[in-house]
Amino acid sequence: MSGYYSKAQGFKHGGCGACVVLLSKYNPVLDQVDDFTVSSCLTLLCSINGCSVTTTKGLGNTKDGFHPIHERFFGFHASRCGFCTPGMCMSLFSDLVNAEKTPRPTPPPGFSKLEVSEAERAIAGNLCHCTGYRPIADVCKSFAADIDMEDLGFNSF
Repeated sequence: MSGYYSKAQGFKHGGCGACVVLLSKYNPVLDQVDDFTVSSCLTLLCSINGCSVTTTKGLGNTKDGFHPIHERFFGFHASRCGFCTPGMCMSLFSDLVNAEKTPRPTPPPGFSKLEVSEAERAIAGNLCHCTGYRPIADVCKSFAADIDMEDLGFNSF
């Protein structure tokens, strides 16, 4: 046992996105690491041989400090019950990681190479039943270098 546990065990059907984790695997043909998300409730252990698995607790926690994604979820009031938040964080993190691999210009500090249109789709496979999607979408868009900050809702980050 790793000692890392998450309360987000969804419906075990892969539709809610609460159990999303980031898999990273070295691609020897392209000599690069490929990063992608999977629903852990549907992923067989034997299928991730040679992969690195990152959970939301691998991004940050109370002991090591929180990731900016966690801080913005808090700052934008984008989480109520917290059930969907781990999966949302990992879906956004995956898009941020993959956006940094693009040949786009380097963004200002605090932003990423993610574009607003991509940020809006970052959580397309995740469901939330209590918070509403506006603050969650604002969290995602707040990382986009091409965002107009006036388009974001109320926040305290």
